[in-house]
Amino acid sequence: MVRFGKFVLAAVAIAILSLGNTVNAGVIYDNTSVTPQNYDEAIVDGPLFDSFSTGGTALSLTDVKLNLATTNGSSNKSFTVSLVNDNGSNKPGTTKALLGTIADNTLSTGGSTKDVSSFSPIGLDANTRYWIEVNANSVSSVEWGISPDSSGTGVAGEYWAYNPGGTLVVTQNAPSGSANTPFQMQVTASAVSSVPEPSTLSLALSALGICVVGIARRRAIRS
Repeated sequence: MVRFGKFVLAAVAIAILSLGNTVNAGVIYDNTSVTPQNYDEAIVDGPLFDSFSTGGTALSLTDVKLNLATTNGSSNKSFTVSLVNDNGSNKPGTTKALLGTIADNTLSTGGSTKDVSSFSPIGLDANTRYWIEVNANSVSSVEWGISPDSSGTGVAGEYWAYNPGGTLVVTQNAPSGSANTPFQMQVTASAVSSVPEPSTLSLALSALGICVVGIARRRAIRS
């Protein structure tokens, strides 16, 4: 009986600790698995933008991968990748964080998936749209792949934007096969650890207390 009591006590304690530590990581946007239809030059039409949205839970941005290429594999220039806030009207707004500065000569002319993983986790609000920006800064030869397939995770209903002639043009992601094709990226985030509600924590502590009292009484009877 004492062994059973100890088991119950340990189980309840673990349950209490887990109440405030629910963390689920996952890909929330991804259209990188298909062959790009083409590549758009950031120095010509950039900065280039692609949007993604969070769900009903606050998240931490942990990783971004982009399908990138370069028109000049020997270039010694670089470009920046940034996280940008939405302006409230489904358009890129202010920069939230610089995710990385990448050298052109780390890219291939044929294109490949580039992992932008040098940044620390960044908090994202629930039910909010954000943008990833690729900026050539008027010098880089970077290109960003575009995808004709909008069936990937989180792609439908989002937006992409570019700047032909210096005028920002924003387009909603169209059905697969359309000419309105978003840029290719994969965005990974994790849920922010939550603190349990007071009522939930109180109930769990009460259960723990009952177990402690029960075990104490059994020991008293046995003695």
